[in-house]
Amino acid sequence: MQRIYRARPLPAAARQLPDRLPGLSGLTRLERAEIDYGRALACLSGIASALSWTPNQVPSLSEVKTSLDEFQLPAGGSGAAGNPVGSYRQAVLNGHLRLITTITAAGATLGKAYNLGRALADTCRPNQDRTSLQQGFEPHRLAQLQHDLNDLASVLPAHSAKAVARSLTWWRDAVYMADDSPTGQDRRAALGSVRTDAPGLRRPQGIVNPKIGTASPSGDLNLLLQVLPRQGELWRVVLTGEKKPLDLLTPDDYLDAARRAVAGGRRIAGRTLLAAPKTTIGLFLLVTAVLAGVLAVIHYSHASSGGKLAAFLIAVGGYLGSLGRAAMPRLKSAARAVEQPLWQAALDYVSAEGISLAPVGQPDASGWSLFPEAAAPAAAATPAAAPAPPNPPGHDGHSGDSDPSGGDAAISSAPRDPAAHAPASTSNPGAPSTSELGSAP
Repeated sequence: MQRIYRARPLPAAARQLPDRLPGLSGLTRLERAEIDYGRALACLSGIASALSWTPNQVPSLSEVKTSLDEFQLPAGGSGAAGNPVGSYRQAVLNGHLRLITTITAAGATLGKAYNLGRALADTCRPNQDRTSLQQGFEPHRLAQLQHDLNDLASVLPAHSAKAVARSLTWWRDAVYMADDSPTGQDRRAALGSVRTDAPGLRRPQGIVNPKIGTASPSGDLNLLLQVLPRQGELWRVVLTGEKKPLDLLTPDDYLDAARRAVAGGRRIAGRTLLAAPKTTIGLFLLVTAVLAGVLAVIHYSHASSGGKLAAFLIAVGGYLGSLGRAAMPRLKSAARAVEQPLWQAALDYVSAEGISLAPVGQPDASGWSLFPEAAAPAAAATPAAAPAPPNPPGHDGHSGDSDPSGGDAAISSAPRDPAAHAPASTSNPGAPSTSELGSAP
């Protein structure tokens, strides 16, 4: 509904037959709005079926369809007088209010999920300016999105909510660090000693990541604005189950998850040892002191070197064996208790890395790049291509407003860069094209 409300349909214009069948990026604003309307009907039908609603209980969106039909008439035709765009937006608003009240009344979880989708779609909408981006990344809005994602983690697809929540945190860090306005400076200062671990902002291994509150501004806010709609579409398909987060992982990601799980286990073991009762620590120190005394007696005895070595080995082996028999049952029990949570948390983390697009996430290791400048040297070595033909008749030149495809095919083509196969923009060689970033939740 957020996408339908943000649509800017225009009256239908007479179009000639194109030389080739247009793709999704060649559709007009009106046609994309109709696709989004059809999606809303399909989602509403699924909700009604799951809740066993009767036809009388299903909120009606027919007013939206009637408003869209008005745009089918050519400009200046016999459509409704007045402001058709205003009437359309009012119809969408009325439908949204009916939906949010009915769905929330049917279940608090459903209402929270609907509102989460609306808020994410609004945050990641295309064609924003810097002021809109600052409003979309208000701290209280991000906190509410985090709360909703955490609350819905048990009912959303596995790893999706946790991965999106962490990816959203990384995007917050990148936006705040790239925003050198007074608002951005205030937001960075409010984060205090928080250190970012966003993949695109990390320092080399062994060097502590920067504190957001004191770090120098870095990054390109305009580039983030261009990538954000595509990132929002990827968040959407993960949260709705259209794409499983684990499907985006590579073998290296699983190895990284295993390393993170092992490192987490070591940290837990160290903290458990430090948190042990004083009596346990005292007993351990006492037994160790006894062992040290025995070894000292052996060392200063008049036995031969071979005898001393044998005595040393027997004493140390008995000490370690006794310690192992006493500690192993508890260690095994603790390991079984934390093994699965540690592994799942590690998968959450690498899933967040897998769904975070560059420049916030890491570029795809296979070589596909969201940014066309990586292909510039190769392009320079080839003959100049013929100029692109003009837009086909009926194309309104705003393919970046939304992408009704949902991005499934593109997401399947590369694990980290769902939009890799789209052509580069000729107007801005340093930024993604509108066909790459057209999707928005």
